[in-house]
Formats: sequence, structure tokens, C-alpha cells
Amino acid sequence: MGNPERRKTVQKKLVALGTFYKNDVPEGFGLQCMEPELAQQIANLMKRVYRGFQRAPLSEQRRFLTSALYGQLAEASRLHKIELKTAAETNRFVIYGACNVYIMEQEGILQPDEFNGCLFLYDYDAIK
Repeated sequence: MGNPERRKTVQKKLVALGTFYKNDVPEGFGLQCMEPELAQQIANLMKRVYRGFQRAPLSEQRRFLTSALYGQLAEASRLHKIELKTAAETNRFVIYGACNVYIMEQEGILQPDEFNGCLFLYDYDAIK
């Protein structure tokens, strides 16, 4: 029985991301991050916020999706149009914008196209 064949594993690394909502009209917005470390932090936050949404009771999920969500998207659009000066403004934009777009996409409310949705760009490295 010879040596077992070594298999290569593939490791993927997020290198950039983008989130967009109605990015073809003035009320829309887009976020692009081409810095791998920051893109990974934003992606992790998007997943954490979505997991929190999933843990909420269905009545709270419905209430959020029918009322609070659209107000938050409007606030993200407003923030997108100004120069973000504080960390709090930037965080609010990421949560109200990127995280909510991710929730909408995961829940099937937002169908991704060239102006809406999330885009994740990965680099794949083979590991021996």
C-alpha cells in the first residue's frame, strides 16, 4: 500500500466587494471596497447582521422588512451623497446600506442585477 495521493486544497480569500441598491437612480447608492482586509471586515459584518436578523422572531423580521428597512435604505442613500466625516456615519452607511442589501438578497426580496445586489471577488490559492 503506497503513499496516499496528496490532494491540493483550495483556499479562497476575499479581495474586494461591492453592494448596490438602485445604483442607476439618484435615490440609490453603491459601496465598493477594493482593500482585502477591509472588504473581509465588511463581509463579516454583513453575515453577522444577517444572522441576527434570522434569529429574530418572524413578526420582527416582517416588521423590519415592511417598514424599517426602507427608511434605513433612504438614510444610506442620504449618507452616500455626503462626505462621511465620522466613524459613526461610515458605520451607519455600511449597516443601513451594505448589510440591508445583503439581507434583502438573502431573503429573495432583491434580485441581483447590474444596479442591485452584492458582489464578492475572491482570489483562490492552491495549498499543497
